[in-house]
This record gives sequence, C-alpha cells and structure tokens, in this order.
Amino acid sequence: MELFWWIIIASLAVAPGLLLKRRIKTEIQGIFFLWRTKRGLSIVKRLSKYSIFTYLADLGLVFAFGLFGAFYLIYSEHKRPVKKVIVDYVIFIISAIILIEPAFIFGNAIMNPVWMTVLLITGFGGLSLYIIIWATYSVIADLLIGKTPVPVLQPVIPGLKIPGAPIDVPLSAWISLLIVLVAHELSHAIVAVREKIRVKSLGIATAGVFPIGAFAEPDEKQMKREKPKKRLRIYAAGSMMNFVVTFAFIALMIPSQAIIQPMLLSNYYSEILTVDAGSPAAAAGLAPGMKIYNLNVLNEEKIAGTPITLATDHGNLTATRNATGSIGITFSTDMKLISNSASHWALFYYLEIVTWTAMLNFAVGMFNFLPFFIFDGARIFEDLADFYAKKLGFKKKIGRTLVKAMGVVIGLMFVLNLGIFLIQ
Repeated sequence: MELFWWIIIASLAVAPGLLLKRRIKTEIQGIFFLWRTKRGLSIVKRLSKYSIFTYLADLGLVFAFGLFGAFYLIYSEHKRPVKKVIVDYVIFIISAIILIEPAFIFGNAIMNPVWMTVLLITGFGGLSLYIIIWATYSVIADLLIGKTPVPVLQPVIPGLKIPGAPIDVPLSAWISLLIVLVAHELSHAIVAVREKIRVKSLGIATAGVFPIGAFAEPDEKQMKREKPKKRLRIYAAGSMMNFVVTFAFIALMIPSQAIIQPMLLSNYYSEILTVDAGSPAAAAGLAPGMKIYNLNVLNEEKIAGTPITLATDHGNLTATRNATGSIGITFSTDMKLISNSASHWALFYYLEIVTWTAMLNFAVGMFNFLPFFIFDGARIFEDLADFYAKKLGFKKKIGRTLVKAMGVVIGLMFVLNLGIFLIQ
C-alpha cells in the first residue's frame, strides 16, 4: 500500500487515543477505545428465556472443532445423547457443504479432499488454522523463487481500496460489519444470562475511529469459577450465531440476486470495441461504437447455432453464434449507467449489503473459532484440550500452554501474510 494511505490510517487509529485520553470517560488502552453501556441488557434478559440459544451454543462446539466437539458433548458433563449428537454432526456436515460450496467465498480450492477432511474432522477452527498454514506456505514458496506473493488473507477495511488485495470491500460493508458484531456479542450475552452468569455491560471497541469489534462483558471471575460446560457454551455462542445469520442472509440473497441483478444490469450499457470481419456480428449490422443495453445475453451459455438479440442504440439486432459459440465482438468492460436514479442505487446498495453481510458473518464465524489467543476458538480449545488430556491420563492441565504456543506461531503467520501489503 502507498505510504500516504498507511500514514492516514495510522493517524486515524492512533491520534484519537493520544488526544482524548484525559478528556473523555471511556476506557482507553493504547489506541483502543472501549465504549461500554448497560443499554440493551433488558433485551438480552428477555431473549435469554428461549432455549434455542442453548441448543445453538452446544451445536457451536461441533461447528468449532468437528468430531472433537461432538465427542466432548457425549462424554463430558454435557452427557448429550449420542443420537442427538449424530443429528448435530449431520447438521454441521450439511451446513459446511452449503457454506463452502459458493465460488465467491474460496473458489475451487476449498473442495480439495484434504481441505474437506480437515473441516469434517476438526471443524471450522481446524479449517481456519489449515488455511493460515496453507497461505503461509504459499507466501514462503513464492518468496523463495522470487515471485511476488499473492495474498490469501487481507485486512477488511470497508471503503478502502488496498493495492494487491484480492477483494475490494465496499464502504457499505460497514453496515454488514455492524450486523456481524451485534449478532455475535448479543449471542454471547444471551447465553451467559441463560447460564446464570452476570453480564456487566455491552460495548463497542474501536482503534481510533475504526470499529474493530463489539463485546459483551460477563463477570470474568464468576466465569472462571464455573464448570467448563457453561464457559464453552458462552464461547461458542457468538460464532454460531454468525453462522445462523449467514444462512438467513444467504436465503435472502439468492432470490434478491435473481430478481434485482437483471434489473440493475438493464440500467447499464457497454460499447462495442471491435467487430471481426465476416463474423455473425458483422452480418447482423453490429459495428464498433454501438451501445449494447442487454448485456446479460452475452453471459448466456454459448451454444453454436443459437441466435441472440442485442438491444442497441440502433435497434434490436440478431446474430447467430458461430461454431465456437462466439458472434465475433469485443466490448468495453467499463459499463456505464443509463439512468442515475435513486431507485437504482437503493437496489444496488441493498443487494451489496445483503451479500456482504452473508460473507462477513461466514468469515467471522469461521476465523473466530481459530485457536488464536484473541479469539473465542482459543478459549474453547483450552477447555477441550484439558478435557482430552485428562481422558488420556495427563495429571496437569495442558490447554493454556498449548494455546500460548499456538498463539506465537499463528501470530507470526498472521504477520507474514499481512506484511505482504507493505511491499505491494
């Protein structure tokens, strides 16, 4: 990224903490602001009456660490019936296939049998770790042969175009990010109340002016005294709710795209750049400079001998695809608006927000299960590791030691992967 933009981002992240540290009442830790409130706790208490949240929290353990979470539910103090855990695991498998199939998330790489095996055995926590290891290997391999590494992981800053990043996150994704954070933290709070653990406050965390998270603040001292069963439910609840929200917005996104995308596309036109001599397009009267209004027909299946009718500024012209399925034109990829109407942009941003809400909830839900010390996955992993260590005859708890060791390794991998953007 250009130095100028790094300076701007750093200034907006660092300066507010330095300037306002003694002037406002909110808690400031370095550059981080913790904005606490008790508003919303009454809603949390009302929602905590519904047992579905406990079920989702238990299911979240299977989503987090696959078979390890499933066996824990059976053999731990949960003592969940085997038949019910089998149903939980089947739900996890079906959900995993639905969530990772769409090409817009990971592409074909995710369908690799190794990736799928890792997911089904170790859950989304294991898969997220595998992805980071794979990304780190790719970066190191590229550096060793002198290639510029292609980023797999990237910072998510809505509205900021990051050079070299595989995806540009639009400004409207701030709304999606807010939905992610609220769903995640409210679920933590709701399950905490169901487990009779006091929630002191709700809040939002920012790095300067940038929202970086939301939080529910259960009584940590009480949490440490409670049995792992209660703690694990609270830890798993946030990401599990993100997966639920993902499904809700996918269900909304699919019909929305089917209905709205053709409407949006009909409000754009593109110009023909070239027409091959003797081509079907030339025979139909198409010429460079003409405007094409129904771009969607060019994306239809290219079957030889099928006619397509193009709506142009010279009327409707029909060309028949040749043996290769082409009509012999190239057109500009820089599409232009026909009508810059408010209704067009309302539909555009609606679809954008719905799509990004589904994507970000999935990403946060999965990577928050990563056994890295700042994520819920580390806390889940610690209790699960202690449980299995005890079953294997270990006298000492090993969970915290493992989490610390993994935290160092994963942290270094994060630095290596995100450091790519400094050399773009």
